[in-house]
Order: sequence, then C-alpha cells, then structure tokens
Amino acid sequence: MNKRNISLKTLHSATRELESLSSSIKEVKTFLNSLTPHATRSEIAALASLLVLNTLRHNQTEGKLGLVTFAETPEKFSVQHGDEIRSYMEFLGDLQSEEVLVSLVYSILDTVNETGGHENMAGAFRSIAEYLEDFGTSRPTLMLIFSTGVGKYDEDHLPFIQAIKERERYQIEFMVMEENTNLRSALRILKGINAKLVPLENFSSQIFIGHVLDVIDHLVPSGSIIQNDA
Repeated sequence: MNKRNISLKTLHSATRELESLSSSIKEVKTFLNSLTPHATRSEIAALASLLVLNTLRHNQTEGKLGLVTFAETPEKFSVQHGDEIRSYMEFLGDLQSEEVLVSLVYSILDTVNETGGHENMAGAFRSIAEYLEDFGTSRPTLMLIFSTGVGKYDEDHLPFIQAIKERERYQIEFMVMEENTNLRSALRILKGINAKLVPLENFSSQIFIGHVLDVIDHLVPSGSIIQNDA
C-alpha cells in the first residue's frame, strides 16, 4: 500500500474540509502538510477515512462506525464500554467523546506507516461478515474498502463470501487502487454480493465524499430517518 501512484487532486479542498479536525488534533495538520500531488495508497486510504469521519462525526443518530485494517492480521478499532469491548463506535455518544475521536484519528494515521505491501483480503471479507452480523439489519450498512484488489476465489475467501451473501441491507464499495485489476476475476468473486468496484486512478476529496453521500442516499429511501451504519 506504500506504492506512490495515486494522483491527489483538490488537496487544498481536502485541507479546508478537515480544517476543524486539524485545528483540534495537530497530527491531522501534520499529515495534511506532508501530502504531495502523488500520494501513496496508504495515504489516500487514510485521507479518505478522515474525510468520512469528519462527515459523520456530528451525526446524532443511533448508527455505528467501524474501522479495520487488514494487512497480515485484520485489526479492528475497539471502544470499551464498562466490561464490554466493542469493535465499533456509536455515532450518538462515542464520536462526541474527545478521547475516542483522538484515538480513532491516531489509529487512522498509524496505518500510513504500518500498512505494508501485503493485503489479507480473506481477513477483509471475514471482517465484513462480522460487522454485518454485529450491525444487524435494522438499518442499512455501507462498507468502504480501500485495496489493490478483491482477493481470490478460493477456500480462504469463500466461507466469508457466503456469509455475506446471506445478509441484507448493505452495500460494499471497493475503492481499487491498482491499474491492473483483473475485472473478470473480481466480478466472479463478488457475484451475488451487493458490491461495486470503483477504480481510483486519482483522488478528489469532493468527488469521493459526493460518491459516499450518493451511496447513502441510495441505501436510505428519501424521506426516511437516516440511521445508517458505516
């Protein structure tokens, strides 16, 4: 994920969009100042995660937000509630906590340096299946996956893919940061899953957030109360 091949457009717009977050957490400003017009894949994934967090952090519904990195072993960001440790945050409560917000931002920024070249896509599918089970179907779930592909059609992936197929009210957006992705193979893997491949040859913060909001609008019927999980 550290290959530098993604053209980063509208950097000033992204900086402006994250101004509130960077003013309260100096590491965000340091990260933004380090970005160049040619970003690594891990930098793009971190920037996109910050933009999503910034968009959702004032959400006052009962939705949930999860974060997982999937290099050698999938690692979920967790929040402790008394004796219970949850692998997700609640919009109403957790994201209003400065401690949780800062810890989440640090976890996002840590991925820039920690994420190497290996992607455990079987672990990613396992995490998707687990999140869908945790979140349930009372509200729709949006999954954003930043990767160089969608994995393989093999015994490591199939059990989790099958578990995902049995779920409802979700959408998975694979933000694929690799020019040579085998589309035929990818479509075979994703057959029967509510998923879409979105090639990322370049990255614009405005277009990205617009796309995310469009997907949310599609998941949540017009006029209904927005209580989606992400």
